[in-house]
Amino acid sequence: MSDLPDLIKTQIDSSRHSCGVKNKTHQFLYAHSQYLSVVGASCLEEILGRHTYDLPINSVSEGHDYDAEDGIVLREERPVISLHCFRNGSIYNEITYIKEPLYSSSNKLEWVYFRTLNYLKVDTSNQVDEGKQGSESSREKILKCLSNLTDKEFKILELFCAGKQPKEIAFATNTSVSTISKALARIKSSLNISNNFDIIRTMNANNMQPFLHSRASDNFGVVYMDIMRLP
Repeated sequence: MSDLPDLIKTQIDSSRHSCGVKNKTHQFLYAHSQYLSVVGASCLEEILGRHTYDLPINSVSEGHDYDAEDGIVLREERPVISLHCFRNGSIYNEITYIKEPLYSSSNKLEWVYFRTLNYLKVDTSNQVDEGKQGSESSREKILKCLSNLTDKEFKILELFCAGKQPKEIAFATNTSVSTISKALARIKSSLNISNNFDIIRTMNANNMQPFLHSRASDNFGVVYMDIMRLP
């Protein structure tokens, strides 16, 4: 197992994200102080050498296979995104992660870099279960929709939500306006919405913008968006 270079540790410490690195056996090698607070650790030593399902607090989703996610990153050398939902008493937690391949100076894949795209923490003691469950289902539905998009369709969605008009998107992606319209129609159908404006409204209402602005991530490894296929 390769030691984690000090340069990478410095980059993690100076990052604006809650992030860290795991080795090929899915154990934590290093993490940002923000991530330590998310998982309830008071110092780095509390998580070093441990697995995600063995952290100080129960910050794992039931039935979620974290090692399998890491395996996809290592085996296929591509990023994955996953949504983790869990509870601590009346506190509902929802954390969205991206995991990416991280290479050594000799361009050898050695580690898995992860960072938190979004962290939602809500006290549900005064909320009804139906509303809470509906919000969670909405996010899962959007994630499944995004996971089925082609690379070009995802780029179209990204540009559309950034305020670009179909003609501008067609020019930027070297496609026709009709192709843009078909892609937007497919997205609307998947989300069960009727007009283009609702695409942006739905993405904003469910705080999905982090997915659309995550192609660059602190210059770690291969910077490319690909979404993990959800069951």
